[in-house]
Amino acid sequence: MKAATSSPSPSFTSLILKLAGLLLILGVLVDGLIAAFPPDFTNSQWVATLINEWVGRGNIALVGLALIFFGVWVGHYAGGVEPSRQPLAKGWLFWSLAFSLLFGTLFLLMAPIYVRSSQLASASETRQINEAAAAAETQLNNQLEAQRSQVSAVLSNQELLAQLQQQLQASSELSEQEQTFLQGIQDILQEVESDPSALDRKVEEARSEGLQEIRAQQQQAIADLTTEMRKSRYRVTLNSLLFAVAAFGLAISTFRALQQSSRSKRMAR
Repeated sequence: MKAATSSPSPSFTSLILKLAGLLLILGVLVDGLIAAFPPDFTNSQWVATLINEWVGRGNIALVGLALIFFGVWVGHYAGGVEPSRQPLAKGWLFWSLAFSLLFGTLFLLMAPIYVRSSQLASASETRQINEAAAAAETQLNNQLEAQRSQVSAVLSNQELLAQLQQQLQASSELSEQEQTFLQGIQDILQEVESDPSALDRKVEEARSEGLQEIRAQQQQAIADLTTEMRKSRYRVTLNSLLFAVAAFGLAISTFRALQQSSRSKRMAR
């Protein structure tokens, strides 16, 4: 005789599905609470980052809900007992429906909140980029003015000119980098001595080149920030709305399926 193969009972399968879904949801809740600590709801960047992390875990919570609803349906359809007549099954159905509606409502609200928070965060980061560029321009101007003053001081001081000449003559004792630096200074001094306006011209050329580089970096940083924020805004808001629709649809379709199954069983009796 062949040994009879035993298959798990519908109640056991239902329990496993519901427990698996519950563990997934609890894991998402724990991760979400940890990500929200310490809270800083007045910081738009913090709010945008938090919503981004929550939405990133939304698919896991949705799978957990689907497992719970499927477990409730398996217990009802295969077990033949309506959840409304089983206190434990009724509790699973009630809390899964409640959490599904809460889940859908939260993610429905997250979409406009994220759009607003990301806009404020983008404006704040843009201000920081502009402030950094302005500080770099100020530093550039200060450096150029300091160099202009140093060159002017050397030109007006014969002792400094003599010391510079002595250092160049003792170039064998200097490193190659120091020789190049001193030679550059000497070339500038000679050019300025022959043409006093050359100093102003060189300072303006250096300022123009420096400002062009700073502003190019500023524009590139703003462009990169705008692109990144736009992609993130589309991704988070669309996923949030899709998760909300999925949660509502899952709850409604499961509830209707259970009602229809219950009516069919009553009519069959």
